[in-house]
Amino acid sequence: MKQSFSHGRSRQVVVEKKKKKIVGAPGGAGGGGGGRPGVASAGGKGESKIAAAARKLGITEAELIERQKALLKRREQEANREVEKQKQAAAQSRLRDEQERKVQAAKEREEAEARRKAEEEQRKIDEAAAKQKDADKPRSGGARAKPAEQAEAPPDPSALEAAGGRVKRGKGGGRSDDRDRG
Repeated sequence: MKQSFSHGRSRQVVVEKKKKKIVGAPGGAGGGGGGRPGVASAGGKGESKIAAAARKLGITEAELIERQKALLKRREQEANREVEKQKQAAAQSRLRDEQERKVQAAKEREEAEARRKAEEEQRKIDEAAAKQKDADKPRSGGARAKPAEQAEAPPDPSALEAAGGRVKRGKGGGRSDDRDRG
């Protein structure tokens, strides 16, 4: 083979070629590479599947067994990784569901609180309307007429003093209630 260098020089070199390993030597000359005792490696009918597979791959039986062990170990590791991934996914799913439940519960609490406040406000409005209705409705027997007359005409101070009381004036200075203003 010719070897070329970047600065223009070239050189002839000999390349070594790798030979294939032969498990069973042709002609029935015993196990050449650590075969099992009791296994015929001469290529007869009594040859085991492992020896045949090893010869087909060009390796010894021991190397084939080591390869199989390594493959089995790798498969187990992959299976363990897959199980671990599934566990993590399940844990993440549970965590996400729990967070969603918490958010939903908080949302429902807020809605319930808003509903309760709205009902309370409505109840207060209804009560105020009922009071207003009762105040506007004329009462039977003229019970409402007497206080109105007294509010418009200030009581006689001398009559109150004679009764033993004193005369009090309201803050409004004799004005009637806001309801009468209209």
